[in-house]
Amino acid sequence: MGKELKTKKEMKYLEKVDCECPVDAPCNGVDEKATGFMAKAICMAKKGQKAGEIPVGAVIVRNGKIIAQAYNMREKRKVALYHAEMLAIAAACRKVKGWRLDDCEMYVTLQPCIMCAGGILNSRIKKVYIGALKDGEPSSSLDVYKNNTLNWTTEVEVMHNEECSAILKDFFKGARNGDNKTTPGSIEKTKVAMPTKIMPASDKDDPEDSDGEVG
Repeated sequence: MGKELKTKKEMKYLEKVDCECPVDAPCNGVDEKATGFMAKAICMAKKGQKAGEIPVGAVIVRNGKIIAQAYNMREKRKVALYHAEMLAIAAACRKVKGWRLDDCEMYVTLQPCIMCAGGILNSRIKKVYIGALKDGEPSSSLDVYKNNTLNWTTEVEVMHNEECSAILKDFFKGARNGDNKTTPGSIEKTKVAMPTKIMPASDKDDPEDSDGEVG
């Protein structure tokens, strides 16, 4: 019982995290091209940066409304799984009282890692909008979304968002110069560049008798 309460308390911040900008308008300090839900994700990334985390933000949208939003908390909580995408998925599942998010989209400022890609597929998110890609080109972590050997595929769209790329570039530049609060161990050799490609949709039926695992 105590462990359960601790987990709820640990995740409670997800219900409080918010930014002051309206969903349909640019955030304060965000490039005017970054509007709507991606602007919200950028706000989350900036909040994470202020907290000493690698600036990645994610929001999950259902029926045109944000139901979950998060930023990285790996450094603060010292848990490898606490990426923005995973935290947002956990909050969204609690919100809908179920693990299936097949009527939801995710907006995330940086291309999800392979762990987060697995979380996206397992939660059946129907589409992911990515603000910036690693190394400037889709890698194997994007290929997994259209793997026809799995029982679910997710549509992916990469967005031309300079702000998402700039936040990360500035962060890693500051980290190398010792200007950030992030610990040295969290500084990874991650390159970011403007997204250049769009991956077409490739959805498949989700069996009702699925055990919740992809594959």
